[in-house]
Amino acid sequence: MINLAGQSTRHADAYIEDELKEACIPIFQGAISPGEVPASLIGEHGRFRFERAWYYWVVNGPVPLDVAQAMYEDPRGRNDVRVDGNCGCPEPKDRVMLYHIDSQDGLNLFAEKVLGTRPLPPTQEEKEAALDIARGDSGARVRTVVYEDSPTEEDYLEAAREVHDIRNGLSKLRGRLYDLSRGLDKGLVSTDSVAHTVACSLTTALVTLYQLEDSSDDRSFQARAQRTKERWEDIYRNPTAYTLQKEGGKR
Repeated sequence: MINLAGQSTRHADAYIEDELKEACIPIFQGAISPGEVPASLIGEHGRFRFERAWYYWVVNGPVPLDVAQAMYEDPRGRNDVRVDGNCGCPEPKDRVMLYHIDSQDGLNLFAEKVLGTRPLPPTQEEKEAALDIARGDSGARVRTVVYEDSPTEEDYLEAAREVHDIRNGLSKLRGRLYDLSRGLDKGLVSTDSVAHTVACSLTTALVTLYQLEDSSDDRSFQARAQRTKERWEDIYRNPTAYTLQKEGGKR
């Protein structure tokens, strides 16, 4: 989500309206907020109130443990719908009264699971029925071929998490190598040392790895996960437009 801190009320309200409308959350206008985002729009539904912070939504209202657990187990909610606003993304242990939501997907998920304002995703039975249609004979109609054993949304998200861990580890290694090259250990006092050279090389690697995490980069694992999710959602809605095959062309 875009950072709205310091934006004009008109600018902030425009984004807020779009985000709430996509999640099908009722919108209300009131006094301009004195907080970090000077917005006049909020979302309200029953006992839930939605207020926009600089890059996330603050949601107040009681969420039962079973519903909170269902959101936590959903790939969209594991990292983007944060219990008590905790950046560590802990698993819910009791009824939750406060969430911070970092993405539109997370806001949509909250609307689906808690508010019921968005259409629910297809059931497993509905998905299987759609897949059976897509596996059928395509006849003369041109269809888009999709391989069933291609990487899933969760595969890409897991790859993104692994890259994040690798990048953090390399960042620490680079810092340690810089320390060594600056003479914090015996015998290494020159900025022309091997340690310094390797540390500089790691900087290039870190920049490249970041591209695999940056959702705005089409090559990133996050972007691939989103495209994969959208493709399968369309398959479930329009199965006759696709032909499902195993890798190698075998149905």
